[in-house]
Amino acid sequence: TLFAATGDTLYRSTDAGGSWTAIGAGLPGHPEALAVSPNFGLDGTLLAVSSEDRTVYRSTDGGDSWTASDLTLEAGVAAWLAFPPNFAADNVLFAGGGGPTGVTRSTDGGLHWEPVGDLDEDGSGLPGPNSFDMVFSPHYGTDFFSLLATSAGVYRTASPGDPPPWRPRNDGLPRLPLTHVAAAPAWTNTLFASTSFFETVRAYSTSSHYDSNVHRSTDGGKTWQPVSPRLDPVQALAVSSNFSGDHTVFAATGYMAGHGQQGGTVYRSTDGGLHWQTVGDLVYIHHLVISPDYPHDQTLFADAMYSAGLPEGPGIFRSTDGGETWTQLSDMFPAWLAISPDFEHDDVLFAAPPASLYRSADRGANWTLVFSGGSFSAPPLFSPHFRLDRTAYVA
Repeated sequence: TLFAATGDTLYRSTDAGGSWTAIGAGLPGHPEALAVSPNFGLDGTLLAVSSEDRTVYRSTDGGDSWTASDLTLEAGVAAWLAFPPNFAADNVLFAGGGGPTGVTRSTDGGLHWEPVGDLDEDGSGLPGPNSFDMVFSPHYGTDFFSLLATSAGVYRTASPGDPPPWRPRNDGLPRLPLTHVAAAPAWTNTLFASTSFFETVRAYSTSSHYDSNVHRSTDGGKTWQPVSPRLDPVQALAVSSNFSGDHTVFAATGYMAGHGQQGGTVYRSTDGGLHWQTVGDLVYIHHLVISPDYPHDQTLFADAMYSAGLPEGPGIFRSTDGGETWTQLSDMFPAWLAISPDFEHDDVLFAAPPASLYRSADRGANWTLVFSGGSFSAPPLFSPHFRLDRTAYVA
C-alpha cells in the first residue's frame, strides 16, 4: 500500500503503485501533510491536514472515510504530523506548524489535541518558535528520545515528562546579531542577551531593525535559550541585584518609523525570563537603568519619547514600584543614562543630552550641568571602589 498527496486530492495504491484510487472525498481541499500509522496493517490509521481549513483529519479505515479532530493549525507555516514508533501501545502522536506553541500532542489517536511546548519553571520548553518536523528514536517507548526542528534550532526530549521537557540541542547564538547583554550577579551564572528575532534572520539571512527577542544563559554564556516572544527592538536590559531571590529582569523596547510612528514599552519578568508582561505606559524607551538597591527601593529610570498618561513629551522618567507607574523628572532626551554604583547612599545619576553632561544628586528630581560643548558618546566607567574614591571616567 502506498499513498500520494497531490495538489488535487489524496490517492491510494494497493498494488505497489500500479494503479491509484482517489480517497480524499472526505477531506476539504487537498492534504498539506500526511502521516501513516506505524501499525497501519492492523489499525488502518492515517492523519492528514486539510489545505482548506488547516484542520487535522483522521481515518481508521485506510482513507475511505475521514473525521475532523479538534486541532486547527495557524496559516503561514508548513504543517507536519508524526507517529512515534510505539503508537500502537499508547495512541500518542504529535503535530505542529505555525502558532504560539509550535507542538501539539494527542493521546487518543488523533481526535483531541493539547499544546506541549510551553516553557516550564525550570527553563525547559519551547519559546514559541515555529516547528517544522519531528523524529524519534527507534526505542522511543523506553528512552523517550526525540528531536524537533524549529526556527530557533533543534530541541530534544529524553524523558517521559508530561508534557515532555524540551531542551535546546544547539549551543550558542548562531546567526543572531546581538544588541545588548546584561549579567545577573556573578554567582548565578545567568546572562541575558537581546538579538534580532530568530525567524526573521533564518528566513531572510539578515536581521531586522523591527524584530528582537531575549535569550538567556544559565551557564555563564556557554549555551543559550530564547525566552521571549517577538518584541519591538530591545534598547536595554536590566537585572535585579537580588536576581537569585526575586528572579527579576527588565527589557525596554522602542522604535521610530516614518510618518512619526513610534512604539515600544517596558517588559518585566519575575521568573528569570521565562514569562514576560508589559508594565507602565512609556512609549519608545531609549535607555533603562535599574537601582543597585532595586530589591528595596523598586526604582528604575528610563528616557522615553513620552508616557501615554502624560502630554509633556520626551524626557527622563522614574518608577519606584518596579515599573508599574512612571513620573516624568526632566524634559531631557539624553544619549545615555547612568546610575551611581553607590546610588543607595548618594542618589547620583548622570545624563548626556546633546553636547552636554548633567548630574543629579537627588534621584533625578533636579539636574546640574557638569560640562557643555562636548559630545559624550558612552556612559561613565566607575571605579570598582567608587563608594570610597568617588572616581569615574567619561569620554
